[in-house]
Amino acid sequence: GGNPPPREVVPTVINLSSDPGDFVGGGLDYSYTQADSEITVTVDGAHLSIRIQGDEDWNGDFQLPDSLTRLEVGTYSNLTRYPFHDAAIGGLSWSGEGRGCNTLTGSITIENVIYAGDELISIDLQFEQSCQEGGAVALRGDIHWDVDDTTSQPGAAAVPDGLWVPAAGVTPATGNYVSLES
Repeated sequence: GGNPPPREVVPTVINLSSDPGDFVGGGLDYSYTQADSEITVTVDGAHLSIRIQGDEDWNGDFQLPDSLTRLEVGTYSNLTRYPFHDAAIGGLSWSGEGRGCNTLTGSITIENVIYAGDELISIDLQFEQSCQEGGAVALRGDIHWDVDDTTSQPGAAAVPDGLWVPAAGVTPATGNYVSLES
């Protein structure tokens, strides 16, 4: 018996790689963690939604076939643009920075998914999306997300105690000013 070993929490990371000529990614690579971006993950049945607010803003939707009631390990191919996809096959859409595909083909591979009851705890997912039907030019993403990753962005620096302030009456009551003392 006994308790299961504690689960290792691997920090959340999302990497994007865009081929030259890919409209959405602009041919660039991107990487995000919770140290530099706000990453929001929402799950509804077999639909995963990801929002990244960092140096760039991205939205990702991953919809598995409607025969599934939750996210499951597997490769899902022949996908078209969410939410205009064939429900029996599934769909995806990765867009951002004002760019998205009008039509697309793509695939999703879920390598690992952990639930606690109905709550998603962790997921490892790769996707590929091509705006050109069956095109060789694609945007690829590699997503690892963990609900227990407590990494956060640095907050505003606190003002230290004991800073010098000019004497009362030395500075104007309104407007901008610079006060120097040596």
